[in-house]
Formats: sequence, C-alpha cells, structure tokens
Amino acid sequence: MRTLIELTFHGINDPLFKNIFMKKIFACILICITSVAYAQKPKQGVVMKMTISQERWDQLSTDYIQLQKQMEELKTQQKKIETMLQELISHDQKLRSFTGDLQNWEKQIDSTGTSTQSQLLQATKQMQQTQSSFNTQYLQLQSHIQNENRQYTAVSNIMKTKHETVKNTISNIR
Repeated sequence: MRTLIELTFHGINDPLFKNIFMKKIFACILICITSVAYAQKPKQGVVMKMTISQERWDQLSTDYIQLQKQMEELKTQQKKIETMLQELISHDQKLRSFTGDLQNWEKQIDSTGTSTQSQLLQATKQMQQTQSSFNTQYLQLQSHIQNENRQYTAVSNIMKTKHETVKNTISNIR
C-alpha cells in the first residue's frame, strides 16, 4: 500500500523560505501531514492534496517576522535590565564601602578621645543623607526593573498567544 501526497506551496521562492528556521518548520509540517496521511490509512491510489495560498503564506511569514522582532526587543530589554542590575550592585558596594569608612572614622575619633559631639552629629547626618540618597536610587531602579518585568511578561504572553494561533492554524489545515 502506498500513499501519494502532493503539496503545493505558492510563493515557495519567497526569500523567507530560504531561512533555515523556516525550512525546519516546513519539514515539521510535511512530517505531520505525512503522519496523518498514514494514520488515516487511505485507499491505494488516493492522492492527498494540500494547498497553501500565497496570501496565507504571506500572513504566516509576516507573523514569523513579527515574532523575530519581538524576540530582539526582549533581548534588548534583558540587556538593559542586566546593565541596571550591575549599576545597582555597584551602588550597593559603594554604600557598603562608605559605611565601613565612616565606621572606621568613628572608631578613630572615639579612640583619640578628642571628638566633639558636633563632629559626631555632623558625620551621622552626612551618613544618613548618603544612605537616603542611595536608598532613593535603589527604589527608583527597583521600580524601573519591575516595569521592565511587566513589559516582558506582557510581550511574552502575546508571543505565546500568537504561537498557539499559528500552531492551531497549521493543525487546522490538515
């Protein structure tokens, strides 16, 4: 028993098809169609014909290009978040270093016994102002990262939906 399958794709010379990923998708579709044809056990000599119009091919190609662009945007956003994280770590290290220096300075003044209350009060105020500044920067950065995360999640959900739509469209074709 032999099953013949004829597939006609209008626009097969489309430059998008030359992309290796599109060739893999095409191969997967062909394998799925062949599997379905063998599973249905058609009668000998029956030819199964599937035609994808140029319009549908163009739509699938456009969807694929849009998904690629969105992936690039996500990669760009990920790089921005990583850069911000590195800045945050740097600020944290500076704050810790400054706090350590201030504590050492405080210990030196205490050990000499010549410190006055006004100097200690001034140093404490300076430390509090610096810490407040770093905390403000940290909160701003944290807020920005949360916003980026929300955007990433939204785009990811959209891409998932588009993927499922294309997948369902392909499965409905057979």
